[in-house]
Amino acid sequence: MKKRHLFLWNNRLYTKFYIISNIDIHAGFCALMLYVLNGIRKASDLNAIPVVDFNRHNTPEFYSQKHGESIWEYFFEPISAYTAEGVQSFLEKGFIDTHAIYRPTAAEVMRMHHVEDERLATFWAKKIPSNKAQWLAQKRMLGREYVENYIRVKQTILDKVNSFAASYFKDYYMIGVHIRGTDFAYASPTGINTYFEEINTILEQNSNKQCLIFLATDQKQYVEAFRNKYRDKILCINALRSDNHIAPFRLTFADAYQKGEDVLADILILSKCNHIIKSAAAVGEMALWFNRSVSISDFSIESEFYQKPYYELEAAFSKLNIGQKTTWQLKVHRFKLGLIRKIQDSIIGKKLYIKFKFVRKLLKH
Repeated sequence: MKKRHLFLWNNRLYTKFYIISNIDIHAGFCALMLYVLNGIRKASDLNAIPVVDFNRHNTPEFYSQKHGESIWEYFFEPISAYTAEGVQSFLEKGFIDTHAIYRPTAAEVMRMHHVEDERLATFWAKKIPSNKAQWLAQKRMLGREYVENYIRVKQTILDKVNSFAASYFKDYYMIGVHIRGTDFAYASPTGINTYFEEINTILEQNSNKQCLIFLATDQKQYVEAFRNKYRDKILCINALRSDNHIAPFRLTFADAYQKGEDVLADILILSKCNHIIKSAAAVGEMALWFNRSVSISDFSIESEFYQKPYYELEAAFSKLNIGQKTTWQLKVHRFKLGLIRKIQDSIIGKKLYIKFKFVRKLLKH
């Protein structure tokens, strides 16, 4: 009988490893964070050590050669002392056998991410809760627990965030706003006027204070609209943003590392605000996982989850007509977008998308 080797993690000994990989070509930065947190949850259920394996092959949109092979570690400290390469070495050297390594299938990952009642999530999916506010509060509590226990942001990123807050927040009452545009599609988007109405209410409620608005968004048009409305009250970081329906993380010309740092910086700066206004999109909700005491205006409770195949979903850019296109232009845009998404969602389309940068460029949407 082969001797079992023991491995230490969180002051306990284990004999198994659970490999957390990205199986979704549509995964943005927040989805990757959720995959890791749900992977840690599942590893605990299986009495295994979680090992994050986000690499150039399964997470190409964020891969930066100069930052190394482990994409998770561009932004966060390692979840454990073990790497996917190290675990493979243990196998090759005979320290463990194949039964000591668990790699979930794509179907298993999607189930733990979208279906399981115990999952960490920023929005409901196929199973709509009877009490949405209560469901969100419970998930928020769970998210805060996992963030506190397992997430350690790189000090270089924390330094940038703290420097921004020290320079601009000072004694102001800070209203944090996250508004998602571009390819946001899984839930009904919240229109810009709804945000304006809520901001005006909060400004009136705090008329005895000096207020500033920190805006986190992926859409250039929103920055322009907020600045036209609130002038010098608006703060935002110099992030990569899109002026069309293509999410910034899909832009092939952009610095892959910066795509992730921009999102994480927005999350962390939002978390330092006194009040956060958010919708069904993940960035605003994740900001709440980094702050237990912030007050909230949550438009996600009014949102609907769209139970459709990916290629049938209509993105916020066209649904809200952010680009102010004519009716004919919108019809052409929607047809083209649906066709591209259908190709992306095919078996061969997914494989080619992951493997080749020029395919990602051709199929950007």
